[in-house]
Amino acid sequence: MTRDGLLRTALWAVDQSAYFKRRDARRFRLWLRSRMPTNTSIQNFSVERWWFTDTEQPAAQGSDYVLVQTPQAKLEPSSVGQLVSVAGLENADIVYGDEYVASLRGPNSPRFKPGFNPDLLRACDYIGDSILIRRSMLLDHLRQHGCESVYDLCCRCFAQNGRIAHARNAWVSYGRLRSQALNSSKKQVSAALNIYQDHNELTEQSQGVQASIIIPTRDRLDLLKQCIESVYLDPGSVSFEVIVVDNGSVEPATLDWLASAPTRFDALKVVRDDGEFNWSRLNNTGRKHAQGQVGIYLNNDIEDFSSGWLEALVERALRPDTGVVGVLLRYPDLTIQHAGVVVGIGRFADHVYCGAPLKADDGHMFVDPLLPRNVLACTGACIALSFTKYDEVGGFDEGLVICGDVAICIALHRLGYRNLYDPAIQALHLESATRPREALGQQEIERLMPYIETFVREGDPFYHPDLDLRGRYPTFDRTQRPPDNRRIRG
Repeated sequence: MTRDGLLRTALWAVDQSAYFKRRDARRFRLWLRSRMPTNTSIQNFSVERWWFTDTEQPAAQGSDYVLVQTPQAKLEPSSVGQLVSVAGLENADIVYGDEYVASLRGPNSPRFKPGFNPDLLRACDYIGDSILIRRSMLLDHLRQHGCESVYDLCCRCFAQNGRIAHARNAWVSYGRLRSQALNSSKKQVSAALNIYQDHNELTEQSQGVQASIIIPTRDRLDLLKQCIESVYLDPGSVSFEVIVVDNGSVEPATLDWLASAPTRFDALKVVRDDGEFNWSRLNNTGRKHAQGQVGIYLNNDIEDFSSGWLEALVERALRPDTGVVGVLLRYPDLTIQHAGVVVGIGRFADHVYCGAPLKADDGHMFVDPLLPRNVLACTGACIALSFTKYDEVGGFDEGLVICGDVAICIALHRLGYRNLYDPAIQALHLESATRPREALGQQEIERLMPYIETFVREGDPFYHPDLDLRGRYPTFDRTQRPPDNRRIRG
């Protein structure tokens, strides 16, 4: 965790301890409200409570929605209204909330969840054991598949094109930190994996595909050589070509190496572009010379790829509903450089978890950075994108010198594609080793704003609106004043 993250977490803990004292006076009122009837009518919807472990199923006729829970999950009474409200506004089949651990001192270890995240659901049970579900869908599931688990229910709902939504003001408590590991039940694993095409089918589909690896560069031969040697070190079984876009190199050693590289590396070509640096234009130039079906875009300061990286990128990029595929990038000190981009951080866009330790940590308030998830955008330092989808949005916006990666991700998102951050694919990134990191110019900001302004104003759908956007490490926003006094506060 970065120093900034440690300080924010410490401040949250101090404020939380003070809140515990204020909370004591409300405990009796909360207990009374918890005695609410099991059938409740809210906003023209009738809701019935049903325990997933019950031997008797809900009656065929009755309420519109059913509040499904397991014994270990306790939904705060006021949260029912929040779940129902979201169900009505979004016409959702399933609605879930956030969670925390209840103790004698009060709530702790909060988990702020993103908007519905199919790839995260595929990897783990992040939704939890308390959901609001449309009665007809629940009965259909029980009739066809029996009573397995809430997780299985959510997976099958999405596989059948059901709509799943997140209610940010609904809180579920557990007696201890809930494990989010994937259940080993064959039926549940099958339901989770079938969210996408069969894995073997995708693998076979990727075997006949050629990848075009595009690397813009300018001098800095030390970086370029290491990058290309890393690419050829473990290419796997995927056919690929490498296109080096030389953006005006002048050093003799670099020019000599580029002239001889095509004879020393299979399927490598060098393309010259002497214009001013423009990341978007350089990558578009590489695309014009590409013969493959999937583009792999690399900065020249990327190296040390994880085993099987190219096959994994190609497979994920070929998924019909996946847009840009990003990876976990590490700094040389093994802290995180990229684990997805959140639009709104710093009132613009930035890398979440940047600078945090590269390890799993149950203390994360948000999704663990070592879990795959859908994101609004990824950094272009190492991404994959099928050229079919690239062409669909017209490639990178050359009006953006640096931020063409964010723009193309959002353009694909608006067309209904899901951008993916997958930490199973890793690489080392010497960030801005060729070009020093610098503040964006006003022209760049103005050009990008039409892409991101909606998400800056209304929130990144794959983040949580109550997390602080002033820092890269997810902590509770202490400036917020929640409308419900019983919500977790920072």
